Amino acid sequence: MKKGLGQIWSGLPAEANVFNLGLDVDLSATVNYAKDLKTALHELSDVPENALGKIQAISNTSAAALQITYHPLMQQANIKAMTYGEGIIKVNSMILRILKVKDPENKRLKQLLKQEPDFLEENMIKPVFAFGFPKDRTDELNRAQMELNMKISSRREIMERMGKQNIPELLEEIDEDAIEQGLLQARISQALHEMTGDSDEGDEEEEDRTPIPDEEDNEEVIDGEETPDNGENEE
Repeated sequence: MKKGLGQIWSGLPAEANVFNLGLDVDLSATVNYAKDLKTALHELSDVPENALGKIQAISNTSAAALQITYHPLMQQANIKAMTYGEGIIKVNSMILRILKVKDPENKRLKQLLKQEPDFLEENMIKPVFAFGFPKDRTDELNRAQMELNMKISSRREIMERMGKQNIPELLEEIDEDAIEQGLLQARISQALHEMTGDSDEGDEEEEDRTPIPDEEDNEEVIDGEETPDNGENEE
């Protein structure tokens, strides 16, 4: 409807009231309807309200509580990993094989094959679906230690779960450090053994230097004690 000089609004009922729309009216019903609609969307889609911007005090929230809160998203991520994981592996393998044929002098490809010559043949591509939730480091390490002690997991699997990078090189470094520590402990033990051996030999030499009485003197003393004097016996 146009409003201006020389223009007349027609077709309105006699009790009609025309005014500009403002925010001074009651919109509670509309707001409640929007909230109910948003809640229904979250429930149907299994997406927590916190994931789309709902304010939550997480300063004192534990990692386990956050994982429970966002558990629906973790389930969806696990489903995607099971659905698309194998496809991602095959697509990346095809890309690398095509790159090897079309551009064998590629710098990154040559570096990759230099580190792992059987990378393409063994298909060593593994997609990682990691979650960005905070983790209790102490609890995670204790759990890993228990799994290793019970022999139900390997170091590689635990390191992959923790999000470590360059796992083969890291395992080699850990083994080398363990070997160096073992050699160092062996050297220290050998040095301590040599020191204690020298001190024992010195004690034995001092014992050997103590004077030992002659056997003849001992016999004379013994004879004098056992053989009584004839004069004393007669008296």
